[in-house]
Amino acid sequence: MNKEINALVLKTTPYKESSLLLTVLTKENGKQNILCRGVKKGRRGKLFAEKFAYSKMRIYVGRGVPVVDEAELTESFYPLREDIEKLSLADYFCEVALSVPFGGGDENLLRLLLNSFWMLCFTQTNPVIIKTVFELKFSQQEGFAPAEFDCRCGKKAEKWSFSQGFLCSDCAGRDGVYVPSVVVNAVKNVLCHNGKGAYRIELDEKSLFLLSEITEKYLEYHTDKRFETLKYYRKFTEADFGKNT
Repeated sequence: MNKEINALVLKTTPYKESSLLLTVLTKENGKQNILCRGVKKGRRGKLFAEKFAYSKMRIYVGRGVPVVDEAELTESFYPLREDIEKLSLADYFCEVALSVPFGGGDENLLRLLLNSFWMLCFTQTNPVIIKTVFELKFSQQEGFAPAEFDCRCGKKAEKWSFSQGFLCSDCAGRDGVYVPSVVVNAVKNVLCHNGKGAYRIELDEKSLFLLSEITEKYLEYHTDKRFETLKYYRKFTEADFGKNT
């Protein structure tokens, strides 16, 4: 049976001599594996089979892994390969997306990845803002982002508890990390807006790096995963983190 899909390549794995096994995120079926035969022998254009490529594909679905019949590249996001910091961030976004189960993920996650890649490639937006928005929006889509931005007692939030959300100092006790009101407001802006509005974070450098550091730890806490690609990305930002903490 032939089927058409819109697929973003998250990972490529060599398969036998000339083929690639692609792990993709699709609008239609979430995360899935598909086989691309002969692509390493140059029998067909292979841009669609590269990591980060987004394409329309016709696949044959039989008893085994679906096989690519035809593919039309929609966007390669080639500029990612020209900037090592942006490339490392894109790798991180893919690793996070790969953490969802097969068949998991939906159109919203696909849109978040495409928007993140597009922002990295074609805008002058600070990559730290793009990273922070991705982490918060992924948390929201997976159902563990904060839903309230004041303490449950009604007081102003002063701490961010990864298990309980935003709390005042009295309710939090020793739990959570202190966050200034501008950081709480930035989180609220991201989670309450979609599209370009989510990226309108107006923070000084110190507050932005604080928020970025918190959101990556928040994501790791709730997914119970340590993302290896973050170690590589931190090589470009650790000096700034150290300077601003």
